[in-house]
Amino acid sequence: MKNQMKKLLNLLLISCFVLGIVGCKQEPEDKLDILDYVYMVNFESNGGTEIKPQTVVYGKKVTKPTNPSKEKFVFESWYTDKDCTKVFNFDTEIKNDITLYAGWKSVHTVSFDANGGILSGPETQSVISGEKATEPSNPSKENYVFDGWYTDTEFTNKYNFDLVVENSFTLYAKWFLDVEDVIQNIGTTSSSNASDYTICEFT
Repeated sequence: MKNQMKKLLNLLLISCFVLGIVGCKQEPEDKLDILDYVYMVNFESNGGTEIKPQTVVYGKKVTKPTNPSKEKFVFESWYTDKDCTKVFNFDTEIKNDITLYAGWKSVHTVSFDANGGILSGPETQSVISGEKATEPSNPSKENYVFDGWYTDTEFTNKYNFDLVVENSFTLYAKWFLDVEDVIQNIGTTSSSNASDYTICEFT
């Protein structure tokens, strides 16, 4: 009876040993299977600040990173293609390695030259490409009447603020002499000095 119990105990120990070996051999294979379901999401910022890649488990979603920055550009979105035509949806489940590409829109500078007058606002505006510049309040100039913003110093092309901005440029203020204002100023001057005035029109 004792011999039978001993044999049974030995058999049980051998079985546990064999199962332990099998379990140890199986563990690396399990680890490899897990790694097979982890994917890399890379971010190509296209000249912007670096965005670190993320590892994502199969079927999970990538975390939307903080927007990158780039001088004289404004970040638009992340795209799945290099030409930035297909916007990536961050609700998408990740099932393979992917690279996302940053899309940018350039920022242009619209400058305002008061042409001897005084501006009522800033001298420049930063305008995203494809958007419109904001028409500022009229500038002022003593004895002159403001006649609009022009794209050239010869004042042949008056600017239309309904146009979208596609590059940087300068706008020039055009002026007409306020004759009535000048005459009133002359009228308040003594007759001895009035003869010193000559009325001309300037722009």
